[in-house]
Amino acid sequence: MTVCRTWTPDGQGAYNGTWKITKRTGAAIAQGRFDGFVGNLGTAGTFSHVDSFVTRGCNAGCTDWS
Repeated sequence: MTVCRTWTPDGQGAYNGTWKITKRTGAAIAQGRFDGFVGNLGTAGTFSHVDSFVTRGCNAGCTDWS
């Protein structure tokens, strides 16, 4: 699974952008962390006015962020 993201400054010290998961197989899970909130991602989406956006992929049982 490949998770791509793009972002641009929004002019207010935060970022706007998009994510796209280019491949999902089996039990693969992609998650995004938006300013400390972790949520499962679909195949694509957008985000706005965030201070940080981090993605990760795992097969199952995702635990703490590194």
